[in-house]
Amino acid sequence: MPVLKVITNVRPFKPTVPVPKPVGTPQKPVKPPVVTGVDMGHPDGLLKDLSTAVTTGIGKPEAYVCCTVTLDQPIIFGGTEDPAAFADIHSIGSIGGEKNKQISAKVAAVLEEKLGIPSNRFYMQFHDSAPSDFGFKGSTF
Repeated sequence: MPVLKVITNVRPFKPTVPVPKPVGTPQKPVKPPVVTGVDMGHPDGLLKDLSTAVTTGIGKPEAYVCCTVTLDQPIIFGGTEDPAAFADIHSIGSIGGEKNKQISAKVAAVLEEKLGIPSNRFYMQFHDSAPSDFGFKGSTF
């Protein structure tokens, strides 16, 4: 039952300077363009790619993988506010040692490709959880 949560300071769009309207023309709000892609500002395929990275790294069926990404959060990493991320992964077994290195490498590659976050500006914390610590279908595992 792997769960990956990524928090990053990468914004879903870059604000633009509003174009001035001639005097007397009703003003409409200027919507900034979405430069990271689709659906809620997430780059196309980001969640699917993270889900696949976790699935292949852990070796559990993707049907049990849950991934979430929170964009545009204040983060300072190494003294700068350059693009950075923190990820938390919880799993019932199937993590530890060399597997953690594989999972970290796969997730870091997705974050770099999709969000431009270098692997040296990304921390990932692993949690091996007991089955009784995860609720599912009104019960626990």
